[in-house]
Amino acid sequence: MKQVLLIVLLILPTSLYAQEQVANRNSNANNTILSGKHWKMSIRGSMDPTKYNIWSYEDAELRGDTVISGIRFKELYKKTWTDGDNDQPFVFTRIYFGEENGKIYKYNSLLNTISVVFDFTLKEGDTFQTSEMEMFGEKAVVSAVSETILNGSTDKTPRKCLYISWYGEVIDIWVEGVGSLTNGLYGMDDGYFSWGCVMQLMICYKDNEVLYEYENMTDRIEQPVSLEGKGQIYDLQGRRVVSPQRGGLYIRDGRKFILR
Repeated sequence: MKQVLLIVLLILPTSLYAQEQVANRNSNANNTILSGKHWKMSIRGSMDPTKYNIWSYEDAELRGDTVISGIRFKELYKKTWTDGDNDQPFVFTRIYFGEENGKIYKYNSLLNTISVVFDFTLKEGDTFQTSEMEMFGEKAVVSAVSETILNGSTDKTPRKCLYISWYGEVIDIWVEGVGSLTNGLYGMDDGYFSWGCVMQLMICYKDNEVLYEYENMTDRIEQPVSLEGKGQIYDLQGRRVVSPQRGGLYIRDGRKFILR
């Protein structure tokens, strides 16, 4: 009896520890702001046809731990390069990102300002506005919300997705734990979601776990968009597209959209 009791006492802490580790992994799965997480982007900063083939790349990483205005922030380091460049070192951007109660905040230490970049508490039909949108009286709308398992993710954890629309077109998808599938950690933040600037999140990962990879995104919500009376359509390489395919990511009138 004593031997059985001893075995039970030995197993119980181990079992509780294992459960706690699983719980911690699950609770962190949808956290976006974690030290060591990376976002790799491809960027084309011009709609000039002569510069369609000029792309730059960025690797952003979160480090450190700083409390600002009661919110825990992490420092943003990044390196940028173009095709043929040598590998560049990471540099501190003086930008911080924090997370609290479903919202992602950005702190700009140069301007001493805090802004909301993502709000995962929004529901279908709610609106979102950056400071630049506010200047022009513009608002983006959450056109749909879903729970999504990304094919490229290592843990296959369902993540909340918000489909962001502008003038009736889906222009971005926010994924909990990842950020924007277009602009990575920057979302629709001023200076990144810009006219003529084509950005694409290629991969988001932490340590050896891939959270998102561009080719593997699934769970399309069908919202057909009429193409009548619109401008010419181009792919992400700037080539004109005569017959766009449903589910494809294209550019029209300087904005990216997904054809439903």
